Amino acid sequence: MVLAPFLMLLLGTVSAGLAVYTAASMHYAAEGAARCYSVSTAANAGSCTTTAKAQSYAQKIYFGLGSPTFTASTPACRYQVNATLNVVLNAGVKQDLTPAQ
Repeated sequence: MVLAPFLMLLLGTVSAGLAVYTAASMHYAAEGAARCYSVSTAANAGSCTTTAKAQSYAQKIYFGLGSPTFTASTPACRYQVNATLNVVLNAGVKQDLTPAQ
């Protein structure tokens, strides 16, 4: 009687933890790639001299679930890297009906 709610709580906590970990990892990768993109120039042979290299660098340092899309751009004299990830949440609960006797 207590096992089902306990398992639901446990699995919900694990799922929430994975979601937070994925969001933090995306933030870390986008921030690191933007920093690399802003300080890399052709003169110092940086690893993020183009948008494609900055996006590849972000994908390399990302360690979360799924595979996000990173887009690098340079709007108004600054360097920006955005990350997007589509996640499918399965919140369905299977119900087993047992006949009462």
